[in-house]
Amino acid sequence: MVIIAGDIFNPQTAEFFDGYIEIEKNIIIRTGKGNAPKMPDKRGTILPLFFNWHTHSADIIARSRIQKSERKWTIEELVGPEGEKHKILEETRDPELVSAMRQAMWEMLQNGVGGFCDFREGGLHGVELLNKALLGQKIACLRMARPAKNIYDVKEMNMMLNSADGIGISSISDWDYSELQKVAKHAKNMGKKIAIHASERIREDIDLVLDLKPDILVHMVKGAASDFSKVAQAKIPVVVCPRSNAFFGIVPPVDKMRKAGIEIKVGTDNAMISSFNMFDELQALRSISKLNPIESIKACTPDNLFNGKLYTLSEGANPAFMLLGCGKKGLASARSVDIKAIFL
Repeated sequence: MVIIAGDIFNPQTAEFFDGYIEIEKNIIIRTGKGNAPKMPDKRGTILPLFFNWHTHSADIIARSRIQKSERKWTIEELVGPEGEKHKILEETRDPELVSAMRQAMWEMLQNGVGGFCDFREGGLHGVELLNKALLGQKIACLRMARPAKNIYDVKEMNMMLNSADGIGISSISDWDYSELQKVAKHAKNMGKKIAIHASERIREDIDLVLDLKPDILVHMVKGAASDFSKVAQAKIPVVVCPRSNAFFGIVPPVDKMRKAGIEIKVGTDNAMISSFNMFDELQALRSISKLNPIESIKACTPDNLFNGKLYTLSEGANPAFMLLGCGKKGLASARSVDIKAIFL
């Protein structure tokens, strides 16, 4: 039996409590408050493993090429439908893509990430490569597939959604809207989730976006106050990606979104321009908003959108938390190097 003690963060209440966790054979036997029944094996600050709410994990294959480039990229040039990243993905052999995604998963785990929501390009084949990369991995993944072409294909949709958790839409601006409506309806009829990049490059019609009944939106950096109000009223969370946005000279209006009542979540986005280090992402988030450390940590933990599978302190559950060497008062400056142990 292993006993871990210290300040424990409960994401359900967004509060810390002094206590301990007993683990045996990778199962939580008991979670208690106060002093442990015997000398703990490790002490520190206990946080749930982060959930990275928006990734393109295969993009890591392009990291060295893009980072060595001195070119000033626009969103369209780098990640648009005909952008450089898609050219690189298309010219890369399958085994290399699978290996790259496994590298991405390893990097996430090393930085305290226990799950991620991945937008996987390439239609059914792209999802199959992601599933292959996930074999034998402990990290959890919410797999958001994307049609190979921006058209509705019944057969492709059925096959993709039998292998994925939902559809990740690049943008309503990239589609014939009537085709996109069919895609969204199909996904919902199969009980799957919908995530949409929205108002990233230009302001898009939020009514058209919301009519697709998305479960989550990504970016909304070009949204207006009236858009934020409608998103909040629809109770749809928005994922912000401060470091990726900064690469393109964009600052997400986090405080305006929060003032409107939007629930904020955090992701690292494109792996060729940002690492999977959520501690760095949270530092960037707090530098552009009024979120405090606890609020920012809450923004990168799983919730019922992920069916609560990733983090719980309940007896009989598998552990999914990290132990930090810094105290809870030092969370504002916490880094990956402060991780003493990961339990998963």
